[in-house]
Amino acid sequence: MPGGVTLNPDEVDITFSMGDRFTLPLPFWGSAMDGVVDVDFAIAMGKLGGVAVLNLDGVHTRYEDSAPVIKKIADADKATLNAVLKEAYREPVKPGLISERIKAIKAAGVPCAVSTVPARAEERAEIVQKAGADIFVGMNPIKDGAYSRTKQSLKEIRHVYLDIDRDGDQAIEIIRTSLDVPMPNFVLNTSPQKYQVVWRIEGVNQQQAETLLHSMANHFAADLAATDATRALRLPGAADDGDFVPCPRGDDFAA
Repeated sequence: MPGGVTLNPDEVDITFSMGDRFTLPLPFWGSAMDGVVDVDFAIAMGKLGGVAVLNLDGVHTRYEDSAPVIKKIADADKATLNAVLKEAYREPVKPGLISERIKAIKAAGVPCAVSTVPARAEERAEIVQKAGADIFVGMNPIKDGAYSRTKQSLKEIRHVYLDIDRDGDQAIEIIRTSLDVPMPNFVLNTSPQKYQVVWRIEGVNQQQAETLLHSMANHFAADLAATDATRALRLPGAADDGDFVPCPRGDDFAA
């Protein structure tokens, strides 16, 4: 392998593990985007050793046959795209389809990861668990019994993050070559030239985390508005329409 020291590829282990029960031979995650991950893609990626995250709020849990909907969105021009998207997502999510999609992925013998908006996490948790999904991931967990994502409700700080909303490719290169911060644990390309950069962290309280977030955002020209410990970052492929939706309590599941 390239580098200062020659390594035999047969002696390199790239396995990714989360806890004792979840292991990926290939450390790649497919982003929870409707145009990327459907049941067939999740199965194919799982068989290759990775995992693809199925968006439970997307078209695949709204329509029995989602392929024509995806094609209609892909074929739309700029003048009609917003109207086509609004029409596609007007159809409600069907709990039965959530269960059906998860069971189809698991029936293929591969791991299943799903995502859902925070406002629906609690009501869908039982469906997801009974159907057999393996992964439920959050940024900073909230306390047991809490029903709002306020600073008083945060259980602990597990991550700090940057929201890069301009000149993304250049910003990512600067972060990756910087001596001021370690390499990020996750870099999510949410849309062209826009990224979420996430570091795992331990032993930091809320005030220290927000001071660090603000300093990093200043240093790397990230979004200064996204420096609060309660921030809920937009999932890749999701749209920010500016509406506030109350967030119920989410359980802290182990992998």
